[in-house]
Amino acid sequence: MLAAASPSKATMQHMIRPLRATARKWRCPRGQVSHRAWAGVVAGVAARHASRAGSRLRLQAALEPEMTETSADLESPETEQDPALEDESADRVAKSMKLLDEYSEEMHPGHKPGRFAEVGPEFEGMEFDGLRWKMQSTGGDPSQSSQSQALMTLSEEDRMLATKYEAAGGLGLCLNRAWTIPDKLRAEARSLLRSVAGEPEEGDEELMADSMLDSERVNVPWDELKSQLGTKEVGPVERAALLLHAADIAEEREAVMRNTWSDIEFGGGEMSNAELVARLERQFAGQLVKSAEVRIRHRKEQEKKGTKKPEETEKREQGVQGQQNDGIFDMVLKDCQDARDLQHRLPPSELTATLNEPRNLGVALDLIGVYLKNYEIDKCDYVLERVVPLARKRGGTWLIKALDKLCAVRMKQFRAYDALVALKEIEQNVPFQPEEGWEFHDIMYRNFAWCYSSLDEAEKCLEYTRKSVEVKKANGVQPTWFDIWDLGKAHARLGQKTQQREEMKIGFELCVKAGEIHRTAEASDRIMLAKILSNVGEVAMGIGDSHFLKEEKEEAREWYEKAEKPLAESYELHVSSLGPMKPLAGWQAGTMAHCMVRLERWPEAREYLALALRVECTKDSTTNGSLIELLDRVVSCHQELGDMPGMLEYVPDLEEAMRGLRQRGWDRRERDVYALLLQRISTVLLLASEGTGQMIGKALQVLEEAANNLQIFIGDAARPEDLPDVDAEVDLELPEEDEKAKIKKKKFGPQVDNAGELLKQIRTSIKILKVSQTGSEQEVQAAAGKSSTASTARFEEHVPEPPAPTPAPAPAKTPPAAETASPEPAFRRDGLNSLRGVLREVSRAR
Repeated sequence: MLAAASPSKATMQHMIRPLRATARKWRCPRGQVSHRAWAGVVAGVAARHASRAGSRLRLQAALEPEMTETSADLESPETEQDPALEDESADRVAKSMKLLDEYSEEMHPGHKPGRFAEVGPEFEGMEFDGLRWKMQSTGGDPSQSSQSQALMTLSEEDRMLATKYEAAGGLGLCLNRAWTIPDKLRAEARSLLRSVAGEPEEGDEELMADSMLDSERVNVPWDELKSQLGTKEVGPVERAALLLHAADIAEEREAVMRNTWSDIEFGGGEMSNAELVARLERQFAGQLVKSAEVRIRHRKEQEKKGTKKPEETEKREQGVQGQQNDGIFDMVLKDCQDARDLQHRLPPSELTATLNEPRNLGVALDLIGVYLKNYEIDKCDYVLERVVPLARKRGGTWLIKALDKLCAVRMKQFRAYDALVALKEIEQNVPFQPEEGWEFHDIMYRNFAWCYSSLDEAEKCLEYTRKSVEVKKANGVQPTWFDIWDLGKAHARLGQKTQQREEMKIGFELCVKAGEIHRTAEASDRIMLAKILSNVGEVAMGIGDSHFLKEEKEEAREWYEKAEKPLAESYELHVSSLGPMKPLAGWQAGTMAHCMVRLERWPEAREYLALALRVECTKDSTTNGSLIELLDRVVSCHQELGDMPGMLEYVPDLEEAMRGLRQRGWDRRERDVYALLLQRISTVLLLASEGTGQMIGKALQVLEEAANNLQIFIGDAARPEDLPDVDAEVDLELPEEDEKAKIKKKKFGPQVDNAGELLKQIRTSIKILKVSQTGSEQEVQAAAGKSSTASTARFEEHVPEPPAPTPAPAPAKTPPAAETASPEPAFRRDGLNSLRGVLREVSRAR
C-alpha cells in the first residue's frame, strides 16, 4: 500500500495549480477604466512643488500611533525647503500615478468567497449574492429550500449556526460538511477492503458502484499516484490504496488552503460576533473529539492484538500526564468541556498527533484568522505556540501559511521586527516565481509594505506597495481601490516625512478615491471602509498641521474640519460593526479625540479619550508606551477643562491595565518604560486628588514598584551575562547589513534616556510623599471616619468614588439638547450620543 507521507514537490505544485487557473478570470476585470484625470494631477505636481512647500512634523501625526496632540507639541517650521527634495517628491508621485493610469473599479482580487479558488463542497446549496450568503431555493418558492433536508440532518448546534449566521456562510461554517471528499474516498476504500475480506456491509455496493477513483471531482494527480504503485494490475486492494492516498492528498490540500472562517467579515456587533466566535470554537472542539475517538478506538484495537502498550504504561514511560497545561485547551477551548477532557483521556503524544492531523491543523490556523479579526490576541498566541512547530515540521505550504499567521499576530502585538523576520522566511520558502503565482506575491508584497510602514521605513513601504501593483499589471490584472489606498497612505507619510505638503495632498486625494470605489465595489465590508475613512481623516489632519506650523490658522482649521466627517463615520462604522470596546473602535475614538483637540472642542475630546483609555487598558495588545502616550493626552485634556478630579474615574481601568501588562510580561520586557508608566499613573492619582492627600498611599505604592523595577533594570544592564534568555531575540538576515542595524536600533514610543536619572526622580518623589503622608492622609481618614490602616490598602483593592466632573460648556457649533425634538439616531455625527452611555454600561458590567 502507498504510504500516507507528505506530498511531493510535484504534488504541491498540483495543489496550487487550481488557485492560479481560477484566478485568471481577474486578468480582464469588468469595470476597467482609464482615468485621464490622474494625468492632470501629475502634471500639476511639479508646478505646485515649486511654489508651495509643506512643513516638518516632529511626530507622525497623519498615519501612525505617535500622533501629535496639541499645537504645543509641534516643532517650529523650517524657513527654507530643499529643491532636491521637491524634485524627488514630484518624481515619486509621477511614478506612482503612471502605475494608476488604468485601474479597476471592481472587487479586489481574492476578496470574493473562496479567494482565488472555488469555494469548497461545504458551501453546496449556498449562494453568494455579492453582499451575503443565503440558502438556495427551489421552484422560486423560498419556503421550499433545497437545503431543508440538509438542515434536518444537522445537529441542533450546527442547525443554529447555519441558520442564525446564514449571511456569514450558513451551512459552509459547519465542519461536518467539510472534508466530504476525503471522507467519501476513505469510505469507498474501506468498502473495497471489506469485500476482499468477505465481510461486506450494507451500502458497500452503492459506494463501489459510484466510484470516485479517477473522478474529476477529486483534484488529485491520479496518473502520478498510479505510477507509484509499481504494478500495472489494479485490483481491489490497489484501488483501496489509491483511494486512501488520494484522500490524504485531498484532505491536506483542502486543509492547508482553508480560509472559510477567516473570510467572515464579523460585522454583526460585539455580542453577535462573540457568540459566533464561541460557536466556531465549539465546532473545532467537536472535530478534535471525533478525531481523538478514532485514535482511541484504534489504540484499543492494537492493545487487544498486543501490538501496542497499554495507555497507563505509555504515560508512565513518558513521565508526563495528559492533563498537563496546554494553552489551546486551557485558554482557547476552555469553554468546550469535551475538548478539555481530551487532556485527561490522551497521552501527550496522542494529543499532539490529533492536533497534527491535516484537518485539525488547518482549522486551527483558520481559527487564528477569526481571533485576529476579533482582536483576541492572547488566544492567537496560544494557538500559534501549539501549531507553528507542527507546521514547521511539515514544511512547504504549511510553514508558509503558519508564518503568515505569525506575521499578522506579531504586527497586532506591535512587534514589527519579528513580523519582518517571518516575512523574510516566507520569501525564502516560496516555491514559485511572481509570474507563476502573482496572487501570492501580491499579498506578500503588501504585507512587507505594512511591516516597513510600522518600522517607519516609508521609502521601503512605497517600494513594496509599487511591487504589489507591478506584479498584478505584469500578469494582466489592473490595480484596484486597495492599491490606490496603499499608494495614498505611502505618499502621505513620505510627504509628511520630507516636508512636502503637495505630496500629502496627493495622498489625501488617493485615499478619498479609494473610499469612493470601495463603497460600491465591496459594499458589505464596512470595517475596511472604516479603515479607509480613518486614513482620509488622519491625512487631512496632517495637512492641517503643516498649515498650522506656518501660522496659517484659517487653512489649518479648514483641513481639521474636513477631517471630522470621515473620522466620525469611521468611528460609527467601527462601533456598530465590532462594538465600542474592541481595539479598532478604541483606536478610532482616540483619533477622533485628536481631531476634537485640534478644533478645541475639549469636552468632546475628553469623552472620546475616556473610551479610548478604557479600551487600551483592557485589550490584549496594549503596551507600556501606548498607555503612556494616551495618559499624557488625557491629563492635558483635563487640564484644559480644569477637571482634574474627573481623572479618578480612570483608576479602575489603570488597575486592569497594570494587571494585564504584568500577565503578558511587559513589566519584565521593558522594565524601564514600565517604570515610566507607573510614574505617570502616580501623577494621575495625585493630580486627581487636588492636594487633599486622598491618594498619597496609592501613589506611593505605585512609585515604589517603579523604583524596584528600575533597580532591577539598572542591575541587569550592568550584568548582561546574567540576564535569563526568556525571549530569545530573533535575528534578521538582510542583504544590506546597514539596513539590518538601522531597523534593529529603531525605538518607538516613549523611551527612558537615563534610567538612573529617572530612578533619582522617583526616589525624591517617594521621600516627599512619605513626609506629607502622615499629616495629610490622617486628616482625610479622620474626616471620612476610617481607620488609619486604610492608607496601606493595595492599589487594586480600593478606589474612592470619583467626584462629579466639573461641567464644561458645550461646543459653539453644537446645538442645545433642548432644541432637538426628534429622537436621536444611534450615533450622531460627532459620535457622542452614546459615548457616556457606553462608559456607564461598561462600568456597571465591571
